[in-house]
Amino acid sequence: MSAREKLLNAAAQLAATEGVQGLSVERVITAAAVSKGAFFYHFETKEQMIGALVDHVSSVRMAEVDAATKAGKSFADTLLKMIETELLEGGQLTGVCVAAVLLNPSLRESLTARRTDWRQRLIEEDGFTSERAEQLLLTIDGALIGTMLYDAASRSARATNSTKLMRSIVADQRLCIESEKF
Repeated sequence: MSAREKLLNAAAQLAATEGVQGLSVERVITAAAVSKGAFFYHFETKEQMIGALVDHVSSVRMAEVDAATKAGKSFADTLLKMIETELLEGGQLTGVCVAAVLLNPSLRESLTARRTDWRQRLIEEDGFTSERAEQLLLTIDGALIGTMLYDAASRSARATNSTKLMRSIVADQRLCIESEKF
């Protein structure tokens, strides 16, 4: 594993457990067990590392979704599983994405492109209507942002409720598709 991968993996772990406040350069290099020089070889600033982290985590998670869809699972189901995991983890990586966009508004483009890809895949791979795909994505957006606002005691129940709501949107869409076949 390269020093860059070690740094990004360490940053992802710190972000997942401690949020953005855990992403100091010193803490990341200590967790990655690399030198400060290695950090600055790969990233000019902490903000640049956070931007790379957003791309890295997004790519890793989408690779998992892609592998599941290649194995025959629907895109909607694998997307919801990924979101459910993030909700149960307390939305820490979502928090990093939000913080990254606030620090560097140009990152919004890559996150918007990812969301556009999700919408298109829901339509093309799972037969969602444009409106139903947007409804699901807005529900996901609200759940992810909302989870960052809740205390740990209510997080699990809220994550479960949010997941049930998202699954009901998917189930309703499937019923619509089935009824159109007749």
